[in-house]
Order: sequence, then structure tokens, then C-alpha cells
Amino acid sequence: MPHLSAPVYAETPLLSLRGFLCASNVADSANDIDITGRIGDALVSKGSLGGIVLNQDNIVTVQKDRVQTVSELNGRDQATLFVVDTWIYIHLVWDEKGTWGGLLSTSATTPTLPANYRFFRRIGSARIGAGGDFLPFHQVTYLSTRRTILDLSEANAKVLANGDSGGIATFVAVDISTHVPPTVSEIFLAGFNTGNLRNCYLRLSECSDMQIPWQWGTCNCEISWYPTACQTFHYASSSSCVDAMIFGYGENA
Repeated sequence: MPHLSAPVYAETPLLSLRGFLCASNVADSANDIDITGRIGDALVSKGSLGGIVLNQDNIVTVQKDRVQTVSELNGRDQATLFVVDTWIYIHLVWDEKGTWGGLLSTSATTPTLPANYRFFRRIGSARIGAGGDFLPFHQVTYLSTRRTILDLSEANAKVLANGDSGGIATFVAVDISTHVPPTVSEIFLAGFNTGNLRNCYLRLSECSDMQIPWQWGTCNCEISWYPTACQTFHYASSSSCVDAMIFGYGENA
């Protein structure tokens, strides 16, 4: 089990969350997730002054088919198997001696911790698909956001195909909850005009009802990160069709 330098007990913004990136395990991406920690990676537990800083490089593998116990970390926090079509949250847990590991939970905020492990921090999320396997992904960091890149084919990334609402005044909602978790703070969205005419629109409707519209002209496309706190977007078209794909999402862990 990896160990860290002496636990840090100081509420420091620089230690709020740095490093500890997650990715699908190469050997068994369907069931296992790797957490990679590098020297200097650091974080502070949510709601606590308990923090840690790594003194060596380490990788731990968290398995969804393993029940996490006091003597065996890096599993799920429940006795029963996770159900399909579910968002699973990845937490880092550690004790006062600096022993750490990973924990998988259906809860983003209140995972069931093993005995003697009082500190935890959510560091990501992963989707279990209809077949019972994790969708492949890897993480990168951008400022204070942890970005998850979905390693999906174009077909599996597509959430809207040849959408045409029949009128600009009527925006149609698209559910993207299978591609982004409830904890989303931004999405990696691609929009394409699939016809030869103009006037295709996508927009994000924030939970606060703030709306951000985009327009694509003839055969143009836009691929970028856009802020959103919802698991939906809307589209409209007066004379052409639009495709949309989700390639990833960001979270403020």
C-alpha cells in the first residue's frame, strides 16, 4: 500500500487538489481504474483540515468487483455489485498515518469509508454502461477543473444525429446524462451542420436558466469546452440538420 509523507494539517488553497489523475486500467478497462500519484501531488479532505502530500510516485488500481475492507482497499464501498447504467464516483481515502487508496461509490459526497480511514476526497467519476463495463476514459487537469476525456468512438460519442426541430423558435432538449455526470461543470461539445444550408443552433440551458447560443453556418463545426451545470442541451434548425457529440466533461472536485 503506498505511503505518503507525514499528513499535512493546514488549510492551504495550494493543497486543495493537485494531481492524483484517474484513467481506465490498460489491462482491464472494463472493471479497473488506475489512480496515478506523483511526487508533490497533494490534496485536502473535504470538510476537514486533514491533507496529504506524496513523497514518491505511486499507482493504485481500484476494482469495481472488489469490496473495500479495512485490510483490502481499492474497491467499492458496498457489498452488492454496482448496477448498470450508473455513475460511479472515484474517491481518494487515507488515514492519519498517510496510507492511501481508492474507493468507488455511487455517492459523490458521502461514500462509506472503511474503519480507520477518516479522510477522503472525490477525484473523478466513471460511467458503467449498459453492458456492465466502465466506459473508457482518462483525466487531465485545467486550472481548478479536472477534465475527463471519454475514449469513445465517434459513433458512441454522438448524442444527436441529424437533429432538426423544424423551426428556430422551438428548441428541443437532448438528454446527455449517459455522457456527463450530475457533478458536471463543463462539457467538451462538438456541433456540426450536416446539411448545405445555414441556421443550425445548439445552446446550453443552465440550471439558472442562463442560455448560451451558438450558430453554425454552412458545413462549419465548433469543438470546444463550454460551461454547464446540467445534463442537457438544446438544438434547433430552420432549414438544415445538426449533429452533436460529447467528447468529455469537467468537474470541480
